[in-house]
Amino acid sequence: MQQNTKKRRLDEILLEQGDVSEVQIKIALKHQKIYGGKFGSHLMHHGFIDEAGLVKALSQQLGCDGIVLSQLEIPQAVLEMIPSDVAYARKTVPFDFAPDNGLLKVACENPGDDNLRDELSFVADGKTVELYVAAESALDEAIGKYYFVDTDRSGNQPYSEYKNSDTGLFINVDGDDTTDRMKQKAALLVTDDENSAPLLKLLLEEGGYAVETTDSANVAIDIIANREFSAVFIKDTVSGDYLDLIDRLRKKSPSTRVRYYESAASLLLEDDTAKSEHSLTLKNLDLFTSLLTIKNNLDENHSGRVGQYVDKLCQRLGLPFKERNLITDAAYLHDLAKFYYPEKETSDLRAVVKLSAKLLKSINYEPLVVEMLQTMYVDLKKKYTCRLPIEALGGNILTIVDLFCDTFPTGQRLTFDRYNTIKTKLNDHVGRLFLSEVAKAFLAVLQDEILTAQPFERFGQIMIYSDCPTESNPVELRLKYEGYRLITADSREAFTRLFERSLPDMIVLRITKSDPSKLVKEIADEGIDFKSVPTFLIVEHSAMGELTPLLEMGIEDIIDSQTNPDMLVLKVNKLRAQFESRSEHENQIAKQQAGAKGNLADINLIDLLQALGPGKRTTKITVNHPADGQTMEIYLSQGSITFAQLEDLRGAEAIYRGLTWQTGNWTVETITVDDLPDSNNQLPNESILMEGCRQLDEMSRKHPVS
Repeated sequence: MQQNTKKRRLDEILLEQGDVSEVQIKIALKHQKIYGGKFGSHLMHHGFIDEAGLVKALSQQLGCDGIVLSQLEIPQAVLEMIPSDVAYARKTVPFDFAPDNGLLKVACENPGDDNLRDELSFVADGKTVELYVAAESALDEAIGKYYFVDTDRSGNQPYSEYKNSDTGLFINVDGDDTTDRMKQKAALLVTDDENSAPLLKLLLEEGGYAVETTDSANVAIDIIANREFSAVFIKDTVSGDYLDLIDRLRKKSPSTRVRYYESAASLLLEDDTAKSEHSLTLKNLDLFTSLLTIKNNLDENHSGRVGQYVDKLCQRLGLPFKERNLITDAAYLHDLAKFYYPEKETSDLRAVVKLSAKLLKSINYEPLVVEMLQTMYVDLKKKYTCRLPIEALGGNILTIVDLFCDTFPTGQRLTFDRYNTIKTKLNDHVGRLFLSEVAKAFLAVLQDEILTAQPFERFGQIMIYSDCPTESNPVELRLKYEGYRLITADSREAFTRLFERSLPDMIVLRITKSDPSKLVKEIADEGIDFKSVPTFLIVEHSAMGELTPLLEMGIEDIIDSQTNPDMLVLKVNKLRAQFESRSEHENQIAKQQAGAKGNLADINLIDLLQALGPGKRTTKITVNHPADGQTMEIYLSQGSITFAQLEDLRGAEAIYRGLTWQTGNWTVETITVDDLPDSNNQLPNESILMEGCRQLDEMSRKHPVS
């Protein structure tokens, strides 16, 4: 397949061929920012281009052959060569097979992905795979049509309905349905308190649980041998070996919630502090290890990766937050010790564990954490067949994640063939190095990672400019891995043009050859306000000291180019979380306004637009001026003013006139994106309101109110 040295942008190709207009491109980019997906899909959705025209342009852009899927009827025998899970997860559709040479033709979004070709060849029993580019929406429709017959035309069938297919690629992670349903409705109450037992039983039954009671831990052990429970409550005064009961419950089902309580009051008054404490601890550990990674100029925050997988595995097992806290704590401590011990001491993993445990014991650290470390890499020898202490479960969780992170490089995409290899190795060690319940849950975590990773739908678009594109590749790959949608430019002119079209949520400037101060000022002179769009500047270390004045221009942060991308990702994710939190708050305010009516005397047009804009809602505002019978219409797309009309006035000019109205009434109604008229305004809300206020101020000076 012929590859271009520099891939041209799809919009440039379409404009050059006269297939679409500049206005149509802006509309499609705006909708892509709101809803995600491919730029070409939005062009097709609005009828700006048909499937054949889009495929032709994509073929030219990628230097490959294309296929128009809607014109085909694909034989069932060909479809069966790619399992449904793979077709959905990788958005691929096989459409032709030549038995004489074993060539399987497959439609996809990116034929240049060699990993995809190898992966498909693996799941298709070694057949030679040839990739063809197809339109995203056509792929979705074909997957829904051919693989999931009950799917709607968009192909968006819930993943849960087919994740346990019979392809043999995946384990069944859901268990027996009947058992799960029984477990969800059952609770065991182990208490000798005759006064509180009836009340607790009544409360649980009102919650829909079938409740069984006993006053002995030993009797409870016999009960759980034949039944499963979603929750078990144990009073601290009951007779029998309650520790044995807890360990047996954990072995039978780690997700069973076990509460050991002192009194009915303490049980009823439980708050949610454990959850918030766990979240804070995890964030602090990740931040701490990221800072250590940066300080030591290491390639990656390895401990952060181990800790995150451990937490996902604990969550999959359904462990309570208190136990998750201890296990993730142990994960970070062990991995830090392994990562920072001299290289000669890391050849034996057990030696590292011993060194870590010895150090922690010397400072009287939490005994359970020390015991978890000491049970890592232990030959099970048929241990824990009936009972499973928390330290053994924690140690096994640490072991399986530690080995995975050691053997599977950071940033490498987990493909189906790699997953299958990992699955085989894990299953080979079940009963010797891995507990079956831990291995099963970890495979489910990896399965979810393959099938459910999706880019952010909102606040997920980042624009990247680099004067040396090859050096920005690690940053781009890391942000893509995190799920962000990227728009890239390698010239200042292209950057400015693309910014005006797409209005990204954040900007990353990677400057190597140019003068950073000069470039930032030139971009600002083009009308890009860094205070309104968070911007990260990545430069050489030697240039950082003299660039602090750029922070006053609105640059969010200046980052050393030698630093690994983790710190940038940390800051970007934090900003995105702030955006979403603020948007949710403002959305609530905007919802109160949507569908509302009011008078300009109470809430003028400036206040109304300021209230609706930040909520990122798509609305129509109608303003009536009774004095002269004029009516103005304003449309907001995700909070941005895209259209305004008042008599012969259009866009910002119409709003400037409306801002002068002191009497009249307004209505706000929620609409869909499809209801929006073609845009006649390109100015941001802030610019319109500032200019409108300036004109009002100038008018008041010329015509003062007496």
